Amino acid sequence: MYRNPAYSTWRWRKNPITRARRGNLIGSCAARRGFTLIELLVVVAIVALLISILLPSLRHAREQGKRVVCMSNMRQMGMAMLSYAVDNHEYIPASSCPLAEPDIEHPEELYWLTVLQKYTGQPLIGRCRNDKTDKPFLDWANPPPREEWTNYRWSSYAINACLGPLKSDLALQRLNEIKTPAAVIYLTEIRSGDSYDYADHIHSDLWEGLEDPKQSVAWDRHLEKSNYLFADSHVEPMHWNKTWDFPKVNLWWPKHAPGWPPELIPPSP
Repeated sequence: MYRNPAYSTWRWRKNPITRARRGNLIGSCAARRGFTLIELLVVVAIVALLISILLPSLRHAREQGKRVVCMSNMRQMGMAMLSYAVDNHEYIPASSCPLAEPDIEHPEELYWLTVLQKYTGQPLIGRCRNDKTDKPFLDWANPPPREEWTNYRWSSYAINACLGPLKSDLALQRLNEIKTPAAVIYLTEIRSGDSYDYADHIHSDLWEGLEDPKQSVAWDRHLEKSNYLFADSHVEPMHWNKTWDFPKVNLWWPKHAPGWPPELIPPSP
């Protein structure tokens, strides 16, 4: 295609680009090509600072979510326990301890985990998401043969043995016998490992020292706290020493909760 030389000359005069200007254009493009090393280091430092600030908050929020789910599971058990008590003259479902008698046939049908399963409208969730056991959890709606139960983790939770037909002066087995149900622990989170994997109760009646609850209770499962279900069916996350601290508080022995038996408290000087 033919081009008029005069037209080309006119375009050059209309938009003259000198060598100097062309060099400036090339230089500015090169300057925009990327960040300097110092700029990159500043960006990396800012991102690292933001991550260090946000990660603990995110971790704390995630743990709070797990705690809420666990509390919901326990609240469901509390409502099932109250329904059972209404139907059974205020009696509380028993643990496996007092049912281990040779004259009781199929005692597992009377365990609280089996009984409460029948009083929930959905499968009883016996596992806390923060329970790090390696064993599979026993399905109480469809349990395996009894001789295989020791191969399973029974539950993340255990009842207070002092609430049930225990042969102890500290025990009560009917809800209407408890003076302060809101101050008596019915269910707690149990630690994992060893015999605790197939235990459904905690013998608070055998505790003597101030550190004894930490031997069986999963006291730090939720941000240095554990969840507790009380006899009035409310659930509360607490530090373990807010449930057992001589001579200030004892939420485990139902006859005297929230205090201690008077004969154990030393006289004031």
